[in-house]
Amino acid sequence: MFDPNDIYTDSTGVRFLCEYICKDSNEAEFLEASYLGPLRQKYFCAELYAKNKVLIIDTPDKQTTYDIAILLNNSISSKN
Repeated sequence: MFDPNDIYTDSTGVRFLCEYICKDSNEAEFLEASYLGPLRQKYFCAELYAKNKVLIIDTPDKQTTYDIAILLNNSISSKN
Protein backbone atom coordinates (compact mmCIF):
# COMPACT_ATOMS: atom_id res chain seq x y z
CA MET A 1 0.00 0.00 0.00
CA PHE A 2 1.02 3.59 -0.54
CA ASP A 3 1.60 5.40 2.75
CA PRO A 4 0.11 8.89 2.24
CA ASN A 5 1.87 10.03 5.42
CA ASP A 6 5.26 9.15 3.91
CA ILE A 7 5.43 11.61 1.02
CA TYR A 8 8.89 12.98 0.26
CA THR A 9 10.43 15.36 -2.27
CA ASP A 10 12.88 14.54 -5.01
CA SER A 11 16.42 15.97 -5.03
CA THR A 12 15.19 19.24 -6.59
CA GLY A 13 12.49 19.72 -3.95
CA VAL A 14 9.94 20.33 -6.71
CA ARG A 15 8.25 16.91 -7.06
CA PHE A 16 6.43 14.98 -4.34
CA LEU A 17 6.75 11.20 -4.33
CA CYS A 18 5.11 8.28 -2.57
CA GLU A 19 6.07 4.60 -2.87
CA TYR A 20 4.28 1.28 -2.91
CA ILE A 21 6.43 -1.83 -2.46
CA CYS A 22 5.03 -4.58 -4.67
CA LYS A 23 5.61 -8.33 -4.42
CA ASP A 24 7.89 -8.22 -7.47
CA SER A 25 8.76 -6.13 -10.51
CA ASN A 26 6.04 -7.83 -12.60
CA GLU A 27 3.34 -6.63 -10.21
CA ALA A 28 4.78 -3.09 -10.21
CA GLU A 29 4.85 -3.00 -14.02
CA PHE A 30 1.31 -4.41 -14.24
CA LEU A 31 -0.04 -1.75 -11.84
CA GLU A 32 1.78 1.00 -13.74
CA ALA A 33 0.26 -0.18 -17.03
CA SER A 34 -3.19 -0.52 -15.46
CA TYR A 35 -3.37 2.87 -13.77
CA LEU A 36 -1.16 5.32 -15.67
CA GLY A 37 -3.74 6.14 -18.40
CA PRO A 38 -6.70 6.73 -16.08
CA LEU A 39 -4.47 8.62 -13.65
CA ARG A 40 -3.26 10.97 -16.37
CA GLN A 41 -6.84 11.67 -17.46
CA LYS A 42 -7.66 13.02 -14.02
CA TYR A 43 -4.25 14.42 -12.99
CA PHE A 44 -2.42 15.49 -16.14
CA CYS A 45 0.83 16.38 -14.37
CA ALA A 46 1.04 13.12 -12.39
CA GLU A 47 3.61 10.43 -13.10
CA LEU A 48 3.30 6.79 -12.09
CA TYR A 49 6.26 4.54 -12.73
CA ALA A 50 7.76 1.24 -11.66
CA LYS A 51 11.37 0.97 -10.51
CA ASN A 52 12.19 -2.68 -9.85
CA LYS A 53 9.45 -3.75 -7.42
CA VAL A 54 8.56 -0.22 -6.32
CA LEU A 55 5.61 1.71 -7.81
CA ILE A 56 6.08 5.48 -7.44
CA ILE A 57 3.60 8.36 -7.59
CA ASP A 58 5.32 11.58 -8.64
CA THR A 59 3.53 14.96 -8.82
CA PRO A 60 4.40 18.64 -8.37
CA ASP A 61 1.86 19.02 -5.54
CA LYS A 62 1.91 17.31 -2.14
CA GLN A 63 -1.89 17.25 -1.76
CA THR A 64 -2.28 15.71 -5.22
CA THR A 65 0.25 13.00 -4.33
CA TYR A 66 -1.70 12.35 -1.12
CA ASP A 67 -5.03 12.16 -2.96
CA ILE A 68 -3.65 9.80 -5.60
CA ALA A 69 -2.14 7.54 -2.92
CA ILE A 70 -5.54 7.19 -1.24
CA LEU A 71 -7.30 6.66 -4.57
CA LEU A 72 -4.88 3.99 -5.75
CA ASN A 73 -4.86 2.22 -2.38
CA ASN A 74 -8.64 1.93 -2.55
CA SER A 75 -8.62 0.76 -6.14
CA ILE A 76 -5.79 -1.77 -5.75
CA SER A 77 -7.22 -3.23 -2.54
CA SER A 78 -10.70 -3.61 -4.10
CA LYS A 79 -9.22 -5.75 -6.90
CA ASN A 80 -7.43 -8.14 -4.51
